[in-house]
Amino acid sequence: MLFLLPNDLVIPEPPFTVYYEFGFSSRASDLDNPVKPFQDILQKRYKFDDKLIEEMLVRKKKVLKGKEYVKFEIKTYENE
Repeated sequence: MLFLLPNDLVIPEPPFTVYYEFGFSSRASDLDNPVKPFQDILQKRYKFDDKLIEEMLVRKKKVLKGKEYVKFEIKTYENE
């Protein structure tokens, strides 16, 4: 997974809001199971500290077998 991430991603200023979307082929997949491992991969690849994440939105979608995916977005957290 580490090597599939884009090279040109620019990490914004912390603190962060993150959005994760996981496409699972099984409805039995737990929403939270992939979050920490994927977050650790992002942290390693883009050299940021995940303790600076202030807000998170996680979504799962049902997809056909073989069409599994992950999408993500990292933004600067905007405290209102």
